[in-house]
Amino acid sequence: MKKLLWLLLSFLVLQSACERDDLCLHKRVTPVVLRFRDDATGAPRRVDSLTVTYDTLTLVPLVPADSVAFYLPPEPGEHQLAFTWKNGSLRQTDTLVFSYRPREEFLSKACGFVLVLDSLQIEPLTHRWIRHAEVVVPVVKEDTLAHANIYF
Repeated sequence: MKKLLWLLLSFLVLQSACERDDLCLHKRVTPVVLRFRDDATGAPRRVDSLTVTYDTLTLVPLVPADSVAFYLPPEPGEHQLAFTWKNGSLRQTDTLVFSYRPREEFLSKACGFVLVLDSLQIEPLTHRWIRHAEVVVPVVKEDTLAHANIYF
């Protein structure tokens, strides 16, 4: 009986000395979340057939949505994105300029550093269908929050 008790006690001591594996469930880069709103009422508004492109890369394919999430380039400066809305047979494209300061922030031992976008600003270059943009959360750190509202 003493041997069994000694074996059990040894097993418990060895188990308590083991470290738990850290798993990182956080993304290295957080997407920017935009919500679309009616310009007159401010209520959420669905955009049918929206495409978002950066240079020649399609960030958001042709989808109907009242919000979109996409990744911005990690380089600082200004980046022009084209928002194309197909409304029936009419196709309208507006260009929005996104500017921000990227920085790396230490999250945890398992995750290491994550990219945070500070001082987000959005300015429309054209006004074919987008009336204006309003940045709500200027620090892109979480993907559960809407960072900006797009009014049309």
